[in-house]
Amino acid sequence: MGLKSWHKLLLIAVLVALPATALAARHKTKGKPAAQKPVLDAKPEAKPEAATPESKAPVDADADYGPSVDAQTGPAYEPTEAGTPVGDDALRLGPFVPPPKPFPFPLLGEERQKEVFVDRDGKLYKDRPYSGQVPDWNSEVPSNPTGRCKVEPQLLTWIGFQNTADASRVYVQLEHEACGYVYRPDDAHIVIDLPQVTIANPNMRREILTGAFPTEIDFIQAEDMLGRGTRIVISLKDKRSYLSAHLGRYVFVDIPR
Repeated sequence: MGLKSWHKLLLIAVLVALPATALAARHKTKGKPAAQKPVLDAKPEAKPEAATPESKAPVDADADYGPSVDAQTGPAYEPTEAGTPVGDDALRLGPFVPPPKPFPFPLLGEERQKEVFVDRDGKLYKDRPYSGQVPDWNSEVPSNPTGRCKVEPQLLTWIGFQNTADASRVYVQLEHEACGYVYRPDDAHIVIDLPQVTIANPNMRREILTGAFPTEIDFIQAEDMLGRGTRIVISLKDKRSYLSAHLGRYVFVDIPR
């Protein structure tokens, strides 16, 4: 065999071996991941920050859902002590029970009867010595009523009766600002309920008999209401309308004659 024939056989062997060598190298490359070159400009990963409480920033009131409760600014709500409107039914001390009528007393004969009433200037109290409490005469009454009052523990210090030329007045005096409820449970009675009020003097529990006067009021009686307060009952001879007012330490009830 000549030299040229030998060279041809060697070239054919090399050409046959090349595909197998390339395939083996390819499988070997797939088995190992390619090494990543380090990036010089890469920055270290930032560590996660610790959780911080969310700031309660004001929320726009025009947002879709409106401001949240947490976003509302200003001081926390604190209950305030407000006055109680006079006439509120909550001031009533419970169901009404008519008091028993006191034992009748002898009246003066017609020949000895004389109508005496309190004039507007109070001259009767000056002509006849009187040591009781009388509004606008020896006790000041405020001129600017507020229409509101506050229930508080206090004493009932006086129950008064005045017979004027056109009306009969019943008034009660309290230790502080008067707060009560005046109503008519039936045609024969007018009631003044005074929550948390205590009768100062046991004599005030005695009936005030007014039937001998030219008035539609038969008698007036004060009673304790089981620790809840004091009830003043005005018993009438006949059905009458009335006007009531709260002024300072006083509650007034005027009944036409």
